[in-house]
Amino acid sequence: MSLPDSRGGTRSPLAVAVLTLLLTVSCSGGPDRGEVFSSDRTSVGVGVEAGERFSLAVRENASIGDRWNVHTPKPDPAVVEAAGRSYNSDSEEPVPGSGGTRYFTFRAVGPGSTQIVLRNCPRGLCGATEAPAGPKKAVVTATYEVTVR
Repeated sequence: MSLPDSRGGTRSPLAVAVLTLLLTVSCSGGPDRGEVFSSDRTSVGVGVEAGERFSLAVRENASIGDRWNVHTPKPDPAVVEAAGRSYNSDSEEPVPGSGGTRYFTFRAVGPGSTQIVLRNCPRGLCGATEAPAGPKKAVVTATYEVTVR
């Protein structure tokens, strides 16, 4: 299959395939996150099949000091492996003060169970030798109990 281009010629099938892939990725909102798990609870159960990708989603707003990271203990690498992280803003254009969603994506490696601990460490509260001046924001921890079948 060839498609006409703007010069009156045609595009090759390879060009059409690449264009289709790029449009699919850009319209889907980014990388393949697999099934997304989110919750406002501090402990969440996650069940996935070996080989699947999945993501843990948390609300984040850097302008108020939010900063989520995978915390210790690290997940068992025989069960899951990190596959990336991404952020989607609530607004189409960056707006100071607007928040969004932070995604931590993993791949289920093999059968077993492990924990993934995410921790929101507002500026200066985790690992700092001195607490920052001004209003304090609490450190928040979310634990995901992951079972890979």
